[in-house]
Amino acid sequence: MVIIYAEIDVDPAGQHETLANSVAFANESLGERGCIGYLFTLDSQKPGLMYVLERWENDEDLEAHMHTARSADFAKWMTGVARKVRVNRYTVSDDKSDSFRQASTELMGDSVET
Repeated sequence: MVIIYAEIDVDPAGQHETLANSVAFANESLGERGCIGYLFTLDSQKPGLMYVLERWENDEDLEAHMHTARSADFAKWMTGVARKVRVNRYTVSDDKSDSFRQASTELMGDSVET
């Protein structure tokens, strides 16, 4: 699995419009091969800070997504509204989710979905 995590600084006055446009792009991306999840959200305590979380099955599917005309148009638009972008790309090779969920369930009761 490939995970993209980004923080984007945008104008607080236009953050809700920026979020709406970004969510529309993400929703369309969810239909692409290999897209597990695509999320944009605003920070509730820091106006103008938007987070991005993408999850892809593999590098090839992410690369295909990045080279679509739709992605190029979105990137061009985002370049115009973003003040600063910090992006990170991770490849998950050692998934310890099952043991973490078990420990969380023991700590929090039955509120953690396994």
